[in-house]
Amino acid sequence: MKALVRPVATYGCESWTLRKNEETCLDAFEMKGLRRILQVSWTAKKTNEWVLNKTGVKRELLDTVKARVNQNDRGQG
Repeated sequence: MKALVRPVATYGCESWTLRKNEETCLDAFEMKGLRRILQVSWTAKKTNEWVLNKTGVKRELLDTVKARVNQNDRGQG
């Protein structure tokens, strides 16, 4: 997921304006990818915490995007 999907998902994120809706979509995208890797159906009634514990990863996509956006904002001034 980190090697192939994340670079595509974050391409150009330095120029994004993040609103709550976009943050929610990024979190959902990350969880959907993890569920896909584990082959867990959305009807399986597994919580996001269960998926994260099973994969042994932390949510990082949104934090990565926020860091890049903030870094770009500081560079613009």
